[in-house]
Amino acid sequence: MCSKHDLKISALGHSAAIILKNSYDHDVHNTSYYSIKPEIYLCLTDTLYSPRTRASGSLEHSRKTIWMASSAGILQKSPPKNEAQIFVFTARTGGLKGALATHSWLVLKPLGSNSYDRYDVVGWGSPVRKNAYDADGHWYSNKPVITYQVVGKKAQELLPQLENANANYPWRKHGDYTLWPGPNSNTFVANVLQQVPKLAAFTPRTAVGRDFPADGKWIRRRKDGAVFATLGGYFGFVFGGGIGLEVNFLGLVAGANPSAGEVKIPTFGAISLPKWVVTSSDHRGFATYKVIV
Repeated sequence: MCSKHDLKISALGHSAAIILKNSYDHDVHNTSYYSIKPEIYLCLTDTLYSPRTRASGSLEHSRKTIWMASSAGILQKSPPKNEAQIFVFTARTGGLKGALATHSWLVLKPLGSNSYDRYDVVGWGSPVRKNAYDADGHWYSNKPVITYQVVGKKAQELLPQLENANANYPWRKHGDYTLWPGPNSNTFVANVLQQVPKLAAFTPRTAVGRDFPADGKWIRRRKDGAVFATLGGYFGFVFGGGIGLEVNFLGLVAGANPSAGEVKIPTFGAISLPKWVVTSSDHRGFATYKVIV
């Protein structure tokens, strides 16, 4: 059964599909997808882990094809050389983890370059990876979003600091990765961003692992002025700095920010509360209100 076709996988949402092709062309665009059937799992495993696959070095690519598709089309294919750019990306992760958490990564484009450099951490092999995947690629088939970006002169000024923070990330050796409570991919991005005071960027509240103390400090003041305290990433809180109160319980974040009218719900992030606005009033002092969501 396996001899007639080459098998590849592309994650679709939280389920998988196989792609049947007659060549080892790794382009998965415009290809028909079919639901995986139980009887082909053995064939699939045999194909991905066969001596031919291991000898050709395509096993790593097969893993990439399983979890990460090609570009989501968010960034320019050919960015301008005369502009520095910084992006923080995030996307829902896969499997059961995806119901609770997101994966974050950094994308940097130096002045004079016409290509992006992507930095993120994974849980296999050497944790810190550079350009292992497309800069704006899907993560477990989930489309990413840009949570922060800066371009131009400010980006040019901050890029060397980000590169230095990346190079000095302490948990970059084989075996340093820990899925929960960290250090993981979100720990990496949070730590790098924290090392650049002038960069007003933070990982989202859904980034489980961001509160793991990568620098070993369980109590400190963040660059935005907020007080940060944690018990090894398992429990903790952040207070002040214009963000209100955030409580970290086993990696999930809840809290409130009255000044911004937000309630922070685990796995969902911040939700804005409706606002009551006076639209009119009569001579008796009775007012008419309008709810703005």
